[in-house]
Amino acid sequence: MIAFSRRWHRRIMLFTGLQFLLWTASGLYMVITDIHFIHGETLTTQQKPDIDWQQVKVSVTALLSEYPKASDVSLSMHAGLPVYRFRQTDDNTWTMVNATSGEAIPQLSQSQAEAVALASMKAKVSVVEVTLFIANGPEEVSSRHLPYWQVTFEGWTSPTLYVSALTGEIVTARHVFWRAFDWMWRLHIMDWDDGADVGNLFLLIFAFSGLCAALMGAHLTIFHVKRPVKKWIKG
Repeated sequence: MIAFSRRWHRRIMLFTGLQFLLWTASGLYMVITDIHFIHGETLTTQQKPDIDWQQVKVSVTALLSEYPKASDVSLSMHAGLPVYRFRQTDDNTWTMVNATSGEAIPQLSQSQAEAVALASMKAKVSVVEVTLFIANGPEEVSSRHLPYWQVTFEGWTSPTLYVSALTGEIVTARHVFWRAFDWMWRLHIMDWDDGADVGNLFLLIFAFSGLCAALMGAHLTIFHVKRPVKKWIKG
């Protein structure tokens, strides 16, 4: 029985050993890194400019009368002007309206998106590339934010800001360490596709195998401890 347990314990440990190392390495990376840094909060300025109320000529009531299906309405500054941002419930798209004139603001141009990204960065860096994504954007950004501008800056960490083409807001920030964190997460939960399924079959199989290996190891440890104790008592 003990010989049988040893053979199966070695086989299971060989089967799960590499994944144990991946779990350890990926878990260590995710623990020692600051999550605020990973989210890119250190790249951008968090302070938003105060609203210039003297420029606000369009009331919320007037806005809702013009856009009766508006929801999630907010007022903030954009390019030195107060703007309303809201979602239209009929098509679930975002709209930006000038709070001074009441005119709808069209989608951001490349130069406008670049200006927004530069103004949001803490460090003074140069822009390397600006790309508009209307559909099928990078996996590192949710498709619900489409369309958006991808603004990539210089630097070995490849800092990248994503600017909504509809609202002019920073959707998210990405860099090399975030991308490494994303892959560590995928390795940790054994979902190498998009890292969304934390209950996939591979993870369950290896978790069960690890549990079996631990139980067998405990059994073998107890056996090896009990045997010399028995000899000592009898002797």
